[in-house]
Amino acid sequence: MKMMPFLPRNSVLVFDRGYPSYELFREFEREPLLDFLFRCPTTSNFPAVMKFMASGQKEALLLIEPSYEFRRRNGQGQGEPVLVRAIKMVKRGRKVSLLLTSILDSKTYPAQDIIALYEYRWAVEDYYRHEKTYLKIEAFHSRTANGVIQELFSAVIMSVLAGILRVTAMSDDLEAPNWPQVKHSIISIASEAAFLVSDLASSAWDVFMELLEEIKRVRYYKPKQKKASQPRVSKQPKNKWISDRAKKMALYKNSQDCGKQSAVTALVSG
Repeated sequence: MKMMPFLPRNSVLVFDRGYPSYELFREFEREPLLDFLFRCPTTSNFPAVMKFMASGQKEALLLIEPSYEFRRRNGQGQGEPVLVRAIKMVKRGRKVSLLLTSILDSKTYPAQDIIALYEYRWAVEDYYRHEKTYLKIEAFHSRTANGVIQELFSAVIMSVLAGILRVTAMSDDLEAPNWPQVKHSIISIASEAAFLVSDLASSAWDVFMELLEEIKRVRYYKPKQKKASQPRVSKQPKNKWISDRAKKMALYKNSQDCGKQSAVTALVSG
């Protein structure tokens, strides 16, 4: 919510699961030039959403009431319901997901267009994964703001170069199912970058053509089996009580059991 004043107007913000909340819906309602599109859990959700999921409807307009937590902080009479549009999204394997959006006009923006808009987000997620995994974008070497900005731009430039050269290498077979591996493409470009700026144009051209062949050589093959989903990792400081809670509860239970056992032994002995 602190970032909202800096966002470009006339935009649609696409969110993953874990973000929907009455308070965030309410903030968007105050910004008429900003729309949202959330992927929402299908269980343990707003009452209006749970009722919609139990119905046979594919889409509907819902009123999201203020949450208990919001009213506890701001008073029982505070907060007006927020109108949202709910759309059921059926994935492969018939798994049903739920989208909530402030784009209410179903005639101008039909459900399939909203679903397609949300699916564009996956390409962005893949790009972030490549940056974090291959370009180590979170491991900054610099300790100044200007240095960090330079590293960010360097990563973007390398990503763009890798993308352009992968497309160039596959220009004769754009429909191929297995494209050049992103990691290998980045490593290959990094190892040959100095030769591409040679004063000898012919040498640079030869290196460039060899680079395309090297990029094309190593392909990415999609895993035959789906990888197990990984738990979300929080980078917030750990709460010592929560981290030791299981151990403490086990000790407490053992002490209770020992107490009961001593009482039974005393009763039998008596």
